[in-house]
Amino acid sequence: MDPCIQDWAARIQAASQKKQALCIRGNNSLGLCETTPEQTLDLSGWQGVVEYDPGELAITVRSGTPWQTLLHVLEEQGQIPACSALQTHPTRTVGGMVATGFNGPARPWLGDVRGAVLGVAMLNGQGQLLTFGGRVMKNVAGFDLARLQTGAWGRFGPILEISLRTRPAFQHCRYLRLEAPLDALPTLRQRLQQAPLTGLAWYQGNFHLRLQGLPAGVQQAAEQLGGDEDTGFWARHESLQWPIYQQQPLYRIVLPVLDMPVSQPWLDTANDVLVDWGGRLLWLATDMPPATLRQQVQQAGGWMQAWPATGPAALPASRAAVVDRLQQAFDPAGVFRNNPFQEAVHANPTA
Repeated sequence: MDPCIQDWAARIQAASQKKQALCIRGNNSLGLCETTPEQTLDLSGWQGVVEYDPGELAITVRSGTPWQTLLHVLEEQGQIPACSALQTHPTRTVGGMVATGFNGPARPWLGDVRGAVLGVAMLNGQGQLLTFGGRVMKNVAGFDLARLQTGAWGRFGPILEISLRTRPAFQHCRYLRLEAPLDALPTLRQRLQQAPLTGLAWYQGNFHLRLQGLPAGVQQAAEQLGGDEDTGFWARHESLQWPIYQQQPLYRIVLPVLDMPVSQPWLDTANDVLVDWGGRLLWLATDMPPATLRQQVQQAGGWMQAWPATGPAALPASRAAVVDRLQQAFDPAGVFRNNPFQEAVHANPTA
């Protein structure tokens, strides 16, 4: 066993015996782990590619590896991750991406972070080294437990290694802007059914489309749709640089699909709104009372979370009970399960 892992395991075992909490820290890009060294399990230097065979369409990296480093390694081989992750900060690590589980603008088309996880190696709340899943699709032992770590915010213990699916990079890309009101969304979705789409958002009176794929298909779709070329929107959107992301209160709301009549009260009273995922994700800046908004979102079949996120979103009681039992099994002494340095207590649903 690597000396670093041995040291972390010993610290976790000591904390477990004393029933003390530890804060898992990578690059701390969310600023949530402001604790003393004695209270911190620092994985920020735990970086590097463990195994990568482009032909297998899978890569294994240590959890402290910056997400941008992973992207550069894959780019050299003409590949990208087989998912869309939300790059909330330039220094985010692969472990942080998986632990928070937030998906990026291409999630409906490229897949979610949880679906890209093939396997993990981790330490539980007793300092035991556990391995779930594998490094290729055909090795699926413990597959669901590997994916369970996605969106868990470290509640089951620190992730040490992560195996992710990869896919070939797109050959061609076009960015289009179409000026139209939001209520044109259903019609636009119909027009885009056969398009090589990897992004559909609406903000400040304009639809923004990203087309990626083979050059001929992308070019044909762009000519049929028309509109103006606009590369600036997506760069600012994927790095959360538009003005809406600086407003408060701000909520991230995931819906089965945007229903205009149901959602109209939110949209009419909002200070600002950005619609993503072709109408399934709302970034909503509103002064509506949170309890009222949450009730309406739940009635629409969705869920919401205040932004910036400071911990995982609460689950319905039935699912929370299952998570509680899993947390008890992974971390009986509450080293990570009862972590006082994060606000919420339950694993995040895939979003």
